[in-house]
Amino acid sequence: MLKTIITAALITVGATATPAEAQTARSLDGLWRQDDGSVTVRIADCPRATSKCATVTEERAVAGQPSMVNQTVVQDMRPDGARRWRGRYVVDGQSMNATARLVSADTLTVRVCAIAFLCDTIRLNRVR
Repeated sequence: MLKTIITAALITVGATATPAEAQTARSLDGLWRQDDGSVTVRIADCPRATSKCATVTEERAVAGQPSMVNQTVVQDMRPDGARRWRGRYVVDGQSMNATARLVSADTLTVRVCAIAFLCDTIRLNRVR
């Protein structure tokens, strides 16, 4: 179940950053698709514009699972070092720790942990 929930989630980035971090943060804005093509998210400023959020824009339907389209699944992501961010993954009223790492201009990994040793890492590719 956690794998299914985490698979539907993804990333975000902070706007309160050094100039170099801010440039990287802006570079995360846009559409990102999970490696297996099951989920696409849009990364953009959160409503308060002090951090970044990821909202599901497209998903492959899974029988028995409610749609997550238009749900903001990653919230309040802020810089946490070079090319790294920390925030919350929220779905079905549950909140989990989420960290993101920009591997390259077109590759982003997101790690979501229910508890310290129960984690999953998701790889996203920029949609051009």
